[in-house]
Amino acid sequence: MTEQGTVIKANSKFATIKIERHSGCAHCNHAEMCGLSSGKKYATIEAPNTIDAKVGDRVNVQIEGGSATKTATLAYLLPLLAGLLFFVLSYLLTWPEWAMVLSFVVGVAMAYLITALVFRRLKNANSVKITFVEVQNEQT
Repeated sequence: MTEQGTVIKANSKFATIKIERHSGCAHCNHAEMCGLSSGKKYATIEAPNTIDAKVGDRVNVQIEGGSATKTATLAYLLPLLAGLLFFVLSYLLTWPEWAMVLSFVVGVAMAYLITALVFRRLKNANSVKITFVEVQNEQT
């Protein structure tokens, strides 16, 4: 997806871009991945400065489209599958109903913890590919 932002810090190798939060971000479970928590109006991202953008420039940046799909799949599907797996295992072990429900909750919670750790690692590794497309206008 292509986003517009303003360069707030730049050098010859990297630029930091401030991107305005969109209404669709409010419902996104992986907003933390790109730096958009629910209370923030802007995200700041860092990308290689391949087009020599300067502070104050409005720029278009391309954010790898597959990242959002992979992240959403990980955020939603993994906890659900883990919960169902724990539930089925407890059913096969003929545990009481309360224990089956508890095992489902434990499975979901464990998967969310693992997902949070994976997101933190991916965020630190800059796994989301961000590239500059163009400078819209240059400040004088």
